Amino acid sequence: MIKIWDNANKQWLEPMAIFFGKDNTIYMVHACKPNEDPIVDGWYTIKGEQLKKIAITGGIKHNTKLLPK
Repeated sequence: MIKIWDNANKQWLEPMAIFFGKDNTIYMVHACKPNEDPIVDGWYTIKGEQLKKIAITGGIKHNTKLLPK
């Protein structure tokens, strides 16, 4: 199970889509809050400099030093 920690907003998010560019680098993430309907409640699009403020754990590892203790 993949989970996303949004360090800027101090909240967990569930991934909807993770987009990879060249060299398998993450270039964009679509995520929503757990137990919310993204169609009704909306979702987050995280890209560019915002990617430095999230951690991804599970099947993918990204900025895991940002995960809460």
